Amino acid sequence: QVRYYDYHTGAEHTEKLGEPDYFASDNLFLSQLDAGTYRFLAYTRFNNKIRNAGDISTIEIYADTVVSAKYGCPVIANTQHLVFMGKESGVVLPEDTICRELVLSPMVQKIIFNVTIRGLASDQVVTGMEALLDGVITSRKIYTNQPQPSYAGLVYDFAGKDGKYTSEAFVFGLSNKVENTFRLEVVTNSQKYYPEVDLSSVLADFTTDGIIFEIVIDLNAGVEPVVTIAGWQDLDWGEIHP
Repeated sequence: QVRYYDYHTGAEHTEKLGEPDYFASDNLFLSQLDAGTYRFLAYTRFNNKIRNAGDISTIEIYADTVVSAKYGCPVIANTQHLVFMGKESGVVLPEDTICRELVLSPMVQKIIFNVTIRGLASDQVVTGMEALLDGVITSRKIYTNQPQPSYAGLVYDFAGKDGKYTSEAFVFGLSNKVENTFRLEVVTNSQKYYPEVDLSSVLADFTTDGIIFEIVIDLNAGVEPVVTIAGWQDLDWGEIHP
């Protein structure tokens, strides 16, 4: 999605907001631009939405939320994708051929959970597991690539076997306005467990590209489960797989 703004007046130059036919062979949009200095902003949005598009500095990308009857709170409705933004300023001259190469930066971070389950009874089998992470940011300003205050829960669905399970998701960031509690539901063939752990102290300054948590749940063969953060590791983009 691309929008053009006059650098001095702030006027927005678009035909269809975010439509890919900006660059069709018979498109006259670029030929109608007045000469001058412009700010260029490019971004991807996938299944996110855009708001506050009246000015380049206020354009915001955001995720839809729904109220979850199960968790009793708003949760992010769709799977977040790896989305990027790039910006620069440049001069458009009369009869100019416009070519801009923008370096794209991710607008998301990645949080990975590896969960180990111990203490199952001899006849117990895990049949399903999911979790809710509280305080996940739902939007960012695109031009500044800054997380915004709004937040909701994010549901993680786990896959795995033999006591080891994993799940991962991209996020716009984490809010410190609420506790970043990780609430799990472990379903076995005999009963359900609802352990939880507060990750706020680890995620208080979550500015890295990503993080991976190692979580251990000891079910104590049917007694109250115990959750332990066995470790965590910050990740950079070279270690993160899309």
